[in-house]
Amino acid sequence: MVVTVPEKTLEHWISQYIANRYAGSAALWWPTRGEDIDVRSLPIRPGKAIQLEVKTSTLINTGRHDVRIDLEQLQNYRSQALALQPFYVFPLPYWRGTLREDAQHAGYEVTEGAFKRSGSPQWFGHWMVVLTTEQVHAAVNPQRGDPKTKVLARVRVSARGMPRVEWPNAGGSTPSFVGWSDFWDILGRCGRGDWPQLVRIPRWLINDGQTYTHDEMLELLQIAAAEFDGGSQQSLATFWSGDKERFVAAPDGEVVPADFDFSDVVEEHRQIVFVDARNF
Repeated sequence: MVVTVPEKTLEHWISQYIANRYAGSAALWWPTRGEDIDVRSLPIRPGKAIQLEVKTSTLINTGRHDVRIDLEQLQNYRSQALALQPFYVFPLPYWRGTLREDAQHAGYEVTEGAFKRSGSPQWFGHWMVVLTTEQVHAAVNPQRGDPKTKVLARVRVSARGMPRVEWPNAGGSTPSFVGWSDFWDILGRCGRGDWPQLVRIPRWLINDGQTYTHDEMLELLQIAAAEFDGGSQQSLATFWSGDKERFVAAPDGEVVPADFDFSDVVEEHRQIVFVDARNF
């Protein structure tokens, strides 16, 4: 079995997209295994941080692709506070073999997948989708006695090139995934109530003990962007996604890195993304 698209390729394309979309007003880095967002590593300016766990699909046979999830890694992610859980980003292929084979057959360069071209389906953003950690857990439905990994999504592509997506462990339900471009558009409107997000806001803007709706946090980010002086240091407060679809103050104003033992867990492919407040 071979991967449909190398995970390293997807990671680089994702990084290119974020860098181009935000034109220098977003920061990217790759944490060590088991490390979480540490506010001491975030840029000292208002904005929002999220994590992306990049997965690829495996070519089982011609016309069938499986996206598999390591269950121990998933459980470790779920044991984190909501704001520290990553989004899972993975492909739903529309081709029957590997991406390289499809490029050779169709007569385009496989590297074209990195770029958005008018009317072209090759761009990776057309076939990459996003789920939260909780959505992945529900779709994989771990049970006692399960193997180390389980199938999240299965794509069957007919000889005519028609893909059909199955969720074999989701109990007949279909996860409400978000397409790659839509994901960033929604994030720019402060995301959804169940999305993991960590926000840094100037302390002078907030009241102690207060929680904020997504609309209120969006307004605070916009005010912070308008008032922020890039040449001066600001005292920032940390808020994160909490219960009841509100942002709450992070414990003690800090986020402690994880101390899980990831030594036996499949290699991580996480990126931490910090988006400057001016993008909201």
